Amino acid sequence: MWGRGTAHVLGLGLEKIGSTLDSVVYYRPYVVCVEGNRLPGDDVNNATNSTTLTIGKVAKRAGIGVETIRFYEREKLLPEPARDPSSGYRRYPESTISRLQFIARAKELGFTLRETRELLELRAGPATCGTVRARAEDKIDDVRRKIEDLQRIERALLTLAEACPGDGALDDCPILGALEGGFGDGG
Repeated sequence: MWGRGTAHVLGLGLEKIGSTLDSVVYYRPYVVCVEGNRLPGDDVNNATNSTTLTIGKVAKRAGIGVETIRFYEREKLLPEPARDPSSGYRRYPESTISRLQFIARAKELGFTLRETRELLELRAGPATCGTVRARAEDKIDDVRRKIEDLQRIERALLTLAEACPGDGALDDCPILGALEGGFGDGG
């Protein structure tokens, strides 16, 4: 387990210095690392144009819409990106894609936006794996309650469907009658 506040090298690379119009291309080495429990891309304001993507490219690579990315920014699931000083366009580090994938996976598992934001905040804070497990167990309890509710709804619908002869006048339809007058079981 990596300790909080320690840097771990994930990769090395070369960053191009200068414009594409320069007759001589210069490169400088850079290190990609993660500090503590933070996700790559949490500090987007230190990104340079050579290591960043436009919102359209991020959306395409993450398989989501541009408006979804803007929505996640408004909901504080994504940090506000740096802006290109010359164009004013948002510039996202490549690691934004992995953060968006994290958000998508959390959504698939039933976590709300608020819960997903809390999970992302836990990564950056002093939380433990046990804290995250407790959140997952809370979600399991929530899913079980929803399953019980859906099973209750299914039983009510089955009862209504069995009571309906399937022919006759709508005025005599037991399903419509139950919807108009209630189910008689308190809910």
